[in-house]
Amino acid sequence: EQLTPVASPWLLKSHPIHSIEDLSNCALIEAGDAHRTRHLEWLTWQRWLDTFGTAPAGGKPGKRGTRSHLQPNLTPQRWMYFNYANQIVQAALTGQGVALARLPLVAESLASGDLIEPLPHTRLDSPLVYWLMVAPRSVQRPEVKAFCDWLLLQAALTREAIGDVPDPDTVDNID
Repeated sequence: EQLTPVASPWLLKSHPIHSIEDLSNCALIEAGDAHRTRHLEWLTWQRWLDTFGTAPAGGKPGKRGTRSHLQPNLTPQRWMYFNYANQIVQAALTGQGVALARLPLVAESLASGDLIEPLPHTRLDSPLVYWLMVAPRSVQRPEVKAFCDWLLLQAALTREAIGDVPDPDTVDNID
């Protein structure tokens, strides 16, 4: 899974984003609970900005501080926090700001043009992974096999939509 900045075409028409510094002209939208849960920290703009060489100026409310050696500093118009991924996406769709969104959750909106990925070269990889595990005695049950087949198809469609390919070292055939 990856995170990427996304925004509505209408927002980008009035506030074009060609560089990371251009984000300062917009509100930045992120997961509000990510600051309180260590395993969700990768969902924050702080992590994204740290990764791509820019730190928020003055830090963010509730944060432990910023890495002052990272330049230039970024001061957005405002911060917006939501507790649910669908709220983050909806805020971006309605032009409220630039969301840091999970790529699989916005793939269809990107494909349809409802959202734009203004900085596609700045996708942030998740430190987490998903595993599909089936007990050996359950793998031949028709309902389990049907579910596994459906889930693997959905994963393949999502990977195709976001331009990703599976890692051959981690993909096993469950048949």
